[in-house]
Amino acid sequence: MAGDGLTAPAVALIRGDLKYIHCDTDPALMFDRAVDPHETENLTGNSAYVDAQPELRHIVEDTWDFAAIREEVLECQRRRHIVENAHAEGKTQSWDYDQIIPGATQYFRAVPENPSASRYASNFEVRMCPDSEKPNVRSDISKG
Repeated sequence: MAGDGLTAPAVALIRGDLKYIHCDTDPALMFDRAVDPHETENLTGNSAYVDAQPELRHIVEDTWDFAAIREEVLECQRRRHIVENAHAEGKTQSWDYDQIIPGATQYFRAVPENPSASRYASNFEVRMCPDSEKPNVRSDISKG
């Protein structure tokens, strides 16, 4: 893990029911997931797990090179700053999905047959102009 909020890389090792978390800048964490599935009780220093902690710590130390991971993360951050500065120079492309719908299919346009650009079905009469006082009346209703 090398995400936001961490000042140094962190790793988690799971062996059986035990989960061991190591970060150079924080105290170690160890949980028994069978007994504590929500990982609320840190078992480091617990006498019942005294043999497990050094074994898990040695596996972590033998597996990961934290100095190299830290340098890799810092280099990645430097590269991202270059991209961020480049984006600040011009127009930034949105990463959001924008559904592009042509206006011709999205809006009603005034045409001679429908000068008010309304959505009335064909069985309605059309106003002669948008601000006409004449109401729209269904053509299938007898006018009286």
